[in-house]
Amino acid sequence: PKHVNAEATLTAQPLPGGVRVLNLAVNAPKKAHVLVRCTRGCRSQARTARTLAFAKLRGTVLSSGAALKIYVTASREVGTYIEYKVHRGGVSKSQLCLAPGSLKPSRCE
Repeated sequence: PKHVNAEATLTAQPLPGGVRVLNLAVNAPKKAHVLVRCTRGCRSQARTARTLAFAKLRGTVLSSGAALKIYVTASREVGTYIEYKVHRGGVSKSQLCLAPGSLKPSRCE
């Protein structure tokens, strides 16, 4: 199956116990479905579009240990999973794949 190519950019301000989200932008194919979840600190949001800015996340404080998870899926295609893990003073980014019809991340082949 084809892969959904997506890219996410998170701009965050470091805080003593985590980060404050300044902006989250996701670039994805036109028909892709984008779902954003946090392990704690924000509500889930979902959209379908080419370039998305998640304005409701602006100003959200994510504490150390939290994760911002982005699922980009399309019908019968291998999706993209992007995760930002929050730690003291910043974030780290990782990217995995999603099998068609699944939201369970796995290594890309």
